[in-house]
Amino acid sequence: MAVRLVYETHSTTLDNEAGVCTGWRPGELSAAGIRNAAELGARRRDEVDRVVSSDLHRAVQTVEVAFAGSQVPRRTDPRLREVDFGSLTGAVVDVVHAQRRAHVDRPFPGGQSYRQVVDGVRQLLGEIAQEHDGERVLLVGHAATRYALDHLLTGRPLARAAAAPFAWRGGWEYDLEDRLPTAAVLDGPGTLGVLDELAEVYRAAFTAAPYSENDERVRQVTREQLPSHSARAGFRCSVVREAGRLRGFCYGFTGQAGQWWTDQVTARVPDPLAREWLGGHLEVVELAVHPDAQGRGYGAALVDLLLEGAQEDRALLCTWPRGDGRLPAPRLYERLGWELLHEEVLPDRDLWGVRIHD
Repeated sequence: MAVRLVYETHSTTLDNEAGVCTGWRPGELSAAGIRNAAELGARRRDEVDRVVSSDLHRAVQTVEVAFAGSQVPRRTDPRLREVDFGSLTGAVVDVVHAQRRAHVDRPFPGGQSYRQVVDGVRQLLGEIAQEHDGERVLLVGHAATRYALDHLLTGRPLARAAAAPFAWRGGWEYDLEDRLPTAAVLDGPGTLGVLDELAEVYRAAFTAAPYSENDERVRQVTREQLPSHSARAGFRCSVVREAGRLRGFCYGFTGQAGQWWTDQVTARVPDPLAREWLGGHLEVVELAVHPDAQGRGYGAALVDLLLEGAQEDRALLCTWPRGDGRLPAPRLYERLGWELLHEEVLPDRDLWGVRIHD
């Protein structure tokens, strides 16, 4: 069995509305935050077995409002706290956020690093996995809590999780097994060594509706296209595994003039866009997550893992039009900070790009 983790951030505070970072200060919910907390309760109070929250006042207050009158067991744990911003506590959000990547491993002056938060959350997850197998557990924490959960439970690089644009939503869900997922970036030979596993994931992901690819397309991608691409300069393939079983992959290589995709796109976009983006870019070719593992953050993790450590300074890909609400890829890339550069650059495909090291 496993634990189903549901993560929700604390509700809106007065500091949030003022645009300053609260850190380890208690914080106080605003009027809007009180309403947010009540909405959280409406979403979660009848579907979770217990609640564990940060011990900082704003998280405790969120739970008190959301679960008022409820018999659901709840407790606090300091390992779910926000990162300690040290001397930057109370600083303007934009000032602090500009420094997040720099403090993944180096503590904020007088405070903590994000890695220290991860270490605490890892320890807590081990205890929850042992003590609450088969339960649905709600965690209420802070931004750093979610960075840690994304890193530990999806394999997302911590630096990219911490630096990514924040997009609020009504909760994130994760499966907590006895063993945490593992993620890696493979080179060409390493990728060819797991080709059968990649083909299994691709087949499961894309032969079902709405993609409905046929067996010939699966064979072409996994037995011709991918092996050919694995020999190209800059090739890399990110993979994630659960209990040793491959659950998803994403691959790309350095795109150059003279390659089919680069030449086709160059011919169909305005010259200024082509000069700025095409040639020497990271060309992201395929992203596939097994249907059994979809909706758990692996897609974002695989894309970010591919980008982290890349030598190129920009990445490009083509995906389905944004207006097709059946397909999740455009929403994923938008959430990760990618930019829609050109619509219909290829039939039923839009061009998206991102600055890798911004």
